[in-house]
Formats: sequence, structure tokens, C-alpha cells
Amino acid sequence: MPSKVDPAIIEALSLDPNTTKITSHGGSGFASTFKLSSTVNGKEMNYFVKTGTGEDAALMFQGTYLLTYMIGEHESLNAISKIVPSLCPRSYAHGAFKDSHDNHFMATDFLDLNSSTPGGSGETLAQKLARLHTTPAPNPEGYDKPMYGFPVATCCGSSLQKNSWKASWADFYANNRLRAIIDNGVRNNGADAELSKAVEKTADVIVPRLLGDDHLKGVQPVVVHGDLWSGNHGRGRIAGKGGVEEVVFDPSCVYGHSEYELGIMKMFGGFGSNFWKEYESLVPKSEPKEEWEDRVALYELYHHLNHWALFVVGISGASSSGKTTLARLLRDVFPHTFILHEDDFYRPENELPSKHGLLDWDCAESINFEDMARALEHIIAEGTFPPFVDSLEDQNTVGKCTVPESAISAAKSRVEAWMAPGQPGHAIFSSSSPNLRLCILDGFLLFGPDPPLRRITDELLDIKFFLTVSRQKATARREGRDGYVTLEGFWTDPPGYVEKIVWPNYMESHAWLFEDGDVEKRLKGEILREKDILVFPEVLGRGGKSSGEENGKGLDIAMHVMFEWAVDTIMQKLEEIMKKR
Repeated sequence: MPSKVDPAIIEALSLDPNTTKITSHGGSGFASTFKLSSTVNGKEMNYFVKTGTGEDAALMFQGTYLLTYMIGEHESLNAISKIVPSLCPRSYAHGAFKDSHDNHFMATDFLDLNSSTPGGSGETLAQKLARLHTTPAPNPEGYDKPMYGFPVATCCGSSLQKNSWKASWADFYANNRLRAIIDNGVRNNGADAELSKAVEKTADVIVPRLLGDDHLKGVQPVVVHGDLWSGNHGRGRIAGKGGVEEVVFDPSCVYGHSEYELGIMKMFGGFGSNFWKEYESLVPKSEPKEEWEDRVALYELYHHLNHWALFVVGISGASSSGKTTLARLLRDVFPHTFILHEDDFYRPENELPSKHGLLDWDCAESINFEDMARALEHIIAEGTFPPFVDSLEDQNTVGKCTVPESAISAAKSRVEAWMAPGQPGHAIFSSSSPNLRLCILDGFLLFGPDPPLRRITDELLDIKFFLTVSRQKATARREGRDGYVTLEGFWTDPPGYVEKIVWPNYMESHAWLFEDGDVEKRLKGEILREKDILVFPEVLGRGGKSSGEENGKGLDIAMHVMFEWAVDTIMQKLEEIMKKR
């Protein structure tokens, strides 16, 4: 957090430095974020400030590397707020710090997403988007009619979008979106001839067929948010005025076909049937209506291509089965990798259930699965660590790592060889690209046949590992831990906690994976295959039956063996997934 407010921000907002203070607030995948408070004419004023360092920040905030250009997000926010003021914050200023020219900032209205103040407009999101999507775009400077494009470049996730003006929407979408994003993917991830050929055919044949000027009727350029997945929508109070409103943020605008907005909205879901019913009553489908689903799928393709090389690996198993140790080892071996911990989604201590007179940290009710799914959706949509997640799990110890350095070095060498030019991994990981490629989610309860776990199990994880452990080994490991950092402080297991809480809960929540519901006996091979859940081969044994039949015998796999298998399996599975994509 800055120790003082940079003079450039003070001057841009015409504030008194003596009454202005700045505090950390929230977060962003690309920037640091702050709440700026000051007194103007005797009244308290709050602003939201994003800051970043280096060329990446200049790119995000300006749309180009030159400070003289208007910023992409600044222009996007103001394009939306000019039409629907209550839909998003207004942006006031951007530029370089005076005290450090490598730092850049943007200042907007403060959006309070925690407010419950009454007195808002009462307009629904559908009504506001309908107004946005039916208001004709202005004529760009130098043109005598509305055009498709945007005055500056913008960023969608980590991808730069060049928005040069085009008279034809089909021309813009084919060249400024599809061909541009596949070129970006090749630069970052390496060549994929088959994918490039498919995208080129889509741009050359399918786009004119569905979006051609002589085919698509009644289309005009309108403001489109451009990155409107559910994580960029909420309810909040803008600039301390009025009441709570339906709001959107983090836009990546373009003047385009209104249905382009629907691609990412449909891709990630979260808007509900009531929204769609109302929106479609206000914004009729373009003609030909019977091709609406095909057009939305075509628009969704762009966002799939934007995130085509980001994968989520889930590692689950009983408490103290080695999940976090394995996750940290894999993070050290694979580049552009980060860990998301299920433990970071615990509910507050006063909301936890109790069992046998003890707080129950090891049951489904203790985890906010909705927030965890939202975090995964953010990762998939934006390719960045969720800014609303404050990880405490990495502060916890997991004991001494038993994997020798020689095994870790050997694994790194195998991965580096796999990533070399001309090798399969080069199309997935690229040393020249800083973009995140692999998210590892570790947790004691990731897989389940029923809501809310079903969606995480079936839709949000690309690779799923289940680590087995015997009751004896899990108990010894858990009881050997010092404790756990929590939202409220520090938790230490009371005596008998594993026997009373941890192991019974594990048995109950994972019985569906084992024969006779006994977690120390045979795993159900058919269920594992149906859910694509991977376990160490020797645990399955011959014929898909577990060797863990005698008090967990055969369930405890040495970490160095598990680690080597997991590394090789991830490389193999990523190759398979890339071929399918």
C-alpha cells in the first residue's frame, strides 16, 4: 500500500493532499486496488483507484503503451455510464505517477458492493442492458456514420484487443477478434496447426455465412461490455449516491452487435432464466432468428480461444492425505502455475456447525462452495488469481517434504524437455508468456455426486486426482500438525478430533466412491471412470479393484512416487485435452 497519495492522482482529481488518504481495498488480477478518501467542500468523497507497474499496467490502463492515449478501461466505463449512469462507475482520470513514472493509475467512482442502502432506481439488469444494447453508437471522429470498433485498444483478461474501426461487423469479428486471438494464442502458447486451420476456416466461411452484411438484418453498432460474465456483475452503490443498483464493472467495450455480449454470458452462466426472459422481451433476436443460437455459439468461441490454454487440476482426499504437499510440488515444477485452496473458502467460525460439542471444520456445511465456484469461474474467465480471495492456507505448515531434491530436479527436467519447441508441452506452456496456465485446486472435499459439488466435479475441473490414505496414517499426520491459521486467528485440534470429527466426516462424504461405503476397502472403478477421477494405479490394483482391503493396507503411497506419477499424468492429460479442444 502506498505510504502517501501520489501527486499525479491529487492533481488529476483536484484534491487537497492534507485531507486525502488512501487504503488498500479489494484486489485485481492485474493491479493493486485502493480506496481514496478526501474532503471536498466539506463533504467526504471516495474514489476507487487501480495502480500497476510497468508496461503491462500501461497496456491495461491505456489500451496502448503510450501514456498520451486514452485508457481502455477508462473509455469503456465512460462509454457505458454515458448511456446508463446507474450501471457502472464513471472514470475520472488516468496517467503515470509523478513520483515513479513506471507506475500508472486510474481513478473512478467508488463502488460499494457491500451496501444495502435503499432508494435505488429499481431498474433490473435486463432493463439496463437493454437500454445499453439499443442505443445507437455515436459517429467516430472522422466518420460520417457509426462504425464497429472502439476509440482505443482494450484488454479482455490478459489479451490485448485492437479495435480499429470497420464498416462491417463480419469484418471486425473475423479479423479483430477471431484471427487476432488465435495469433495471440500462437505467440503465447506455440503453434497449433490444426486449431489455426479451424479458426481460419471459421473466420473465412462461417462468419460471413452467419454475420455477413447481406445476411444479418437490422444490426447497428451499440456499446457492448465485452467481458460480462457473472463475476463482473453485482449489486452496489455508486459514488455514495442513491441506493443499491444492478451494476457491472471491469468492462472491455466495443461498439458491436448486441448479441456479441451474450457469448460470454452464456458461456459461464449465472444470470438466470428470469433475466433471459426479460432481456429477450426487450431486445428481440436479430434476424434470422432461427440462427440465434449459432451466432451466440460463434461469439462464445472467441472467449474459449481467449482461455484455451488454461487448465484447472483438482487434488482431493482425506485431511492429511498429502494434497497440499503435492500441490506445492507441482507448482514448483510446472511454470505459470498457482494454487487455489479450498480451505480459503471456510465460512466464518460463528457460522460453522458443531458435532459432539466441537466446531466441525471438516464437513460440507463449513465450506462456501458458491464462492469457490465463483473463484474458479474467475480463473477460467480472466486467467488470473481471484482478487476477492485472501489466501490463508499458505501460512499453514504441512510438515517436512519427504521428496528428495534429486526427484524434484528430475521432474523439472522432464517438464522442461516436454515444453521444448516441437514438443507437445510447447503448445501449452511458453517461457515467453507470463500468462497463467495451470491452476491447482486442493481440498478435502472437491468431488461429489450432488449439488453444490456436482458442478465443480463435472464442469470446472479439467484433471481430477484423488489421494488415498489409511486411517492410521491420516490420524498420525493430522495429530502431528501445530494447527491452522483461520479468519479469526488460529485453530488447534482438541484431543480426539480426528476420531470424532475428521475421519467420520471423510467416511460419510466419500462413501459413494468405495465398495460398501468403506473408505479403507475397494474403490468403485466404474464411478472413477464415469467422473474421470484419477487415483494412483497401484491403489486400484488388478481389474480396477483396490488393494486397500485390510485396514487401509495399500492406500498409503510414498509422496515421491505419487509426485512422479502426478507429473507424468498431468503432461499426458494436458496433451489429451488440447487435442480435444
